[in-house]
Amino acid sequence: MPGPGTMDLSGGGADLWLACFAESASSLDSDTRRLAPQEASRAAAMGETSRVRFVRARARLRELLAAYLPADCGPIALCSGPNGKPSLSRKHAGCNLQFNVSHCRSHALFAFSRFPVGVDIEAIRSVQATKLASRFFKPAETAALDALPQGAQAAAFIAAWTCKEACIKAVGGSVPRDLASFRLSLPIGFFTAPLAGDGSELPGWTLLPLQPEPGMLGALAVRQPDVAVRRFRLRPTPAGESRR
Repeated sequence: MPGPGTMDLSGGGADLWLACFAESASSLDSDTRRLAPQEASRAAAMGETSRVRFVRARARLRELLAAYLPADCGPIALCSGPNGKPSLSRKHAGCNLQFNVSHCRSHALFAFSRFPVGVDIEAIRSVQATKLASRFFKPAETAALDALPQGAQAAAFIAAWTCKEACIKAVGGSVPRDLASFRLSLPIGFFTAPLAGDGSELPGWTLLPLQPEPGMLGALAVRQPDVAVRRFRLRPTPAGESRR
């Protein structure tokens, strides 16, 4: 884990972090203590598996945020937008840091940038791809999925879903309401229309489809064209070892 104030985004890029954490509730107390009271209350209302994943991901998020914020910024304060996207509170307004997080099973993806950023991670699994696409995607996307071999449709749908969700999260939109607000070239390639969920065209994007781990797909979206992306991996904490 990088130390406080040690990560630099002054070059205008984006950083992507992949973390894998234990799903056991053992030694969860130290991570829970890193959360704000409202986060701890939210976690307490969850079932055990969801609670462990949420606490682990939010604790790592706070550690990573500390690495990008000035070392003397004090306790990290977060707030949520209308659709639940977390952001830094006004206390950190001068830091010009945006972030997003997504978790799936024992994995989490974290993204940091000076520009609006969104990230998503999903497990590859059996889904009724064209049925779901007809409900949430544009007709042209559904037709493109239907034209693929049946064995490729589920992964193509999940790849498209992660790209769309990452874009929507970048601008604080609503998933799934805004899934049909723009169109992708399928199989995943590039935007064929701007994201326009609020009726205004966005100037340009960096969209990076990902395969973070075998059996998983993801995507990073940054509301800025041609953004350089750095990738990092957090090592798991060995049993009995505590983090700073």
